Amino acid sequence: MPRKKLPDRVICIQDRGGDGAKRFRLHVVSGGKRLARGFPTLAEAQDAAKKYEGTTAPLRTERVRDLIDRYQADMLKRGLWQADAKALSRKVPRLRSFLGPALDLPIGLVTPAVMAKCCEAWDASPTRTAYNTRRDGRIKAQAFLRWCVKQKLIRAMPMGEAHAIRYERPTKSRLRIDDTRRLRAVMDPAALRGDASAAWVLTCLLLGPRSSELTTATVRNLDDAGRVISYLDAKDKDLRNKRYDEA
Repeated sequence: MPRKKLPDRVICIQDRGGDGAKRFRLHVVSGGKRLARGFPTLAEAQDAAKKYEGTTAPLRTERVRDLIDRYQADMLKRGLWQADAKALSRKVPRLRSFLGPALDLPIGLVTPAVMAKCCEAWDASPTRTAYNTRRDGRIKAQAFLRWCVKQKLIRAMPMGEAHAIRYERPTKSRLRIDDTRRLRAVMDPAALRGDASAAWVLTCLLLGPRSSELTTATVRNLDDAGRVISYLDAKDKDLRNKRYDEA
């Protein structure tokens, strides 16, 4: 029985990386045979694919930057995201920042190698040393890429276990008991004299708030005649209502 002849079609456009003359490899079926040809630019590969009438390349050309806007609109429309500025300020900017190296790429060219570069650039920032921050960027990127798969913009997830980050115990220095006693020996008398800087240091030392939580505190953060200080937006649940007599 003769073998059925395959119709002419475009299989895919593969980004092989690098800056060579055959970086973008066009895979097609022509005359019943599978052929491949390399091109230096994506535009040339797409132009070559157009001659196969009635076929469409699996490579989607929508830019990642534009798809993030569609992703945000879809999440808000379906009620999966809260439509307030504070919630969105923690999602979309972090997603854009994580996908920075891929923002101007077509979604079809977002490969595991591209995601590895995104992870490397994200982790290299000196402001993202915390494990939770590094992990959160990956979680938001994975959610976006899963959405792309469901929208049939890409065939498979380009991000997996190879891009995960391992937990490392914090290595930042901490005050020992003797260090704390020596610090209080200096700060307690200064605070009693009305030194605002000393009071600031003692508040952070005894109550445990972050500097940003302390700088945004107002009189409304004080409760129970000044015996309780409340940080309602604190990340640590134990700090949301802290009594002075517990310190």
